[in-house]
Amino acid sequence: MLQLQLELLIQLLIWSSDSNSGMNQNYLLTVKFVLNLTELVQCSRGVQVKLMRQLRDEAQKSRQSEQKSRKTIAQLQKQHQAKESKIKSLEAEKNKKEVILKRKMEEVLYRFKSWSQVIILDALLTLPMQVQLFCIAVGELLRNYFFA
Repeated sequence: MLQLQLELLIQLLIWSSDSNSGMNQNYLLTVKFVLNLTELVQCSRGVQVKLMRQLRDEAQKSRQSEQKSRKTIAQLQKQHQAKESKIKSLEAEKNKKEVILKRKMEEVLYRFKSWSQVIILDALLTLPMQVQLFCIAVGELLRNYFFA
């Protein structure tokens, strides 16, 4: 709106410049200069608005990226914690089974009193758990067959 008023003023000065051409010429140059400055200010405002919008968009993208990375980190930590918990529970179950197996082997050793049987059973303790379980099962079958 200001630009339109200035343009009208310039046109009026041009029409009236015939009577006082020297004074009006300086005034006309001043008005043109002011008009150029207002155009420059309006352009710079447009650039400023554009830059502010770009800055805001970049900040929003940065926040979204940071939020996404935090979410990913939290998810990975949760998965890690679940795996650690699973490992601990499996280790506890393994230790419990080892204790039960050891108790059963001690019970079998107690039941068989001869030295030869003790030596055989002692050798069994050095075998893997699956072999020990098999030997215990065979021993139980034999005990039930012979001593029942």
